[in-house]
Amino acid sequence: KAVREHHGKKLLARHVKEVSQGKHVIDDRSVLITPLTDFNDIVAQEPWLLETKLVVKPDQLIKRRGKAGLVGIKLDWEGVKEWIGE
Repeated sequence: KAVREHHGKKLLARHVKEVSQGKHVIDDRSVLITPLTDFNDIVAQEPWLLETKLVVKPDQLIKRRGKAGLVGIKLDWEGVKEWIGE
């Protein structure tokens, strides 16, 4: 069964912390945006989205997403919303 990148990173972060008994911790802050996502609700649940630079990319099996212009880097929340709208 295929695993979304978002869920895979969450699993990896959890298990690395467990296996290392807390010695190693991976920052797993991420959100999965779908067509049904309400941008105001997601910010209320994840306020760090307004406080840090973000990376946005499609969660698809596409090779060389960066070369194809399918990765937005160092965006603020407004930039992410614009990137998704394109």
